[in-house]
This record gives sequence, structure tokens and C-alpha cells, in this order.
Amino acid sequence: RIALFSASVILIALVLHRFGRMDTLLAGGLFLTALAGAALALLLGISAAVVIWRRGAAGAWSTAAGIVVSLAIFAWPASVVPFYYKMPHLNDVTTDTQHPPEFAALARERATGANPVAYPGATYAARQAQTFPRLQAMVVDRPADEVFDAVGEAARRLHWRVVAEEPPERGRTSGHIEAEDRTLILGFVDDVVVRVE
Repeated sequence: RIALFSASVILIALVLHRFGRMDTLLAGGLFLTALAGAALALLLGISAAVVIWRRGAAGAWSTAAGIVVSLAIFAWPASVVPFYYKMPHLNDVTTDTQHPPEFAALARERATGANPVAYPGATYAARQAQTFPRLQAMVVDRPADEVFDAVGEAARRLHWRVVAEEPPERGRTSGHIEAEDRTLILGFVDDVVVRVE
């Protein structure tokens, strides 16, 4: 029952977080609590299996099911660990490390405890250059307002939630689009800002 309850907590937190109904910190807290519940269920299952083996008591199927569900809960985060150590530890990339485009509207919406809005600086720029050497600004031989419209259309086709749009003014300012995208399964929010000049 503890294993099934833990699995239910994970599923509920996952669904609510994916569809934006639960804050990331709360969902993370529930996930950690469910992992603790799964660990408890695993320990109880192992100790029950020992008792059942020695005394021939009933409950082998329930015990086995609790152990299997607990192990299944741990299998998901355990499968991510190798990717975590292989991937670069970057939470922000930009095509302009000297003067990165700035968030305005999304900076006001940023949740408490989220990553900082400002680009982290030279250390990240060096790590980014090593990891993504071909990441650079795109140069398009078209007027800025036409490119801005194409960027906005691309953002909408990618199903990004466009938060702010400010078109470029000829010869004076650059245009920018701020948008949000969510990861497919876990629903983590990625903030995007595109500058057109």
C-alpha cells in the first residue's frame, strides 16, 4: 500500500506539474517524499519477505508487488543519472555571450526559487563555447520587420506561449519576442527570448 501510494503521489504531481497546475518546488518536494515512501516500502517488503520465508506466513504476493512497485519507482530516476553526468551543466545558452538579449516580461513572471534571469557570464560563455561551438546568431538577408514576423510565426508553430512581442523600429531599436516552452513529459518551463535587429 505504501508503494502504491508513493506511485500515486508521483503520478499526480507529474500530471499537475505538466499542465501548469503545480509549482515546480512543490512537485519536487512531493517527488522526494514519494521516493522516501518507496524506500520505506522496499525495506518493509524485504523484511516481510524474510518473515514469510522463515515462518511460511501468508502475503507473499502483496510483498512481491510492493517490492516490484518500489523498484519501478526508483528505476526512473536511476535511468536519468548517466545522462545527468554526461550532459553539460548549463541552464542558460545564448547566441550572443557578450550582450545577451534580456528578459523583461518573463523576468516579472519568474517564480520564486527559479534560476536567475541574468546570463551567468564568462564562466558559462566558456563552457557554452566548448559544448556548443556552432551556436551563433543567425544572419538573414531580409528586412528586420519581415524576420520578426517570421520569428513570431515560428514561435507559434512550435506551440510556445508568447508572453511579449516588441517589433523593431526602423533604424532605432531591435525587436524582441519572449516566450515559454514546456518540456514534453515533466513540463519544466524553458524561457526563450529572441532579439531581431
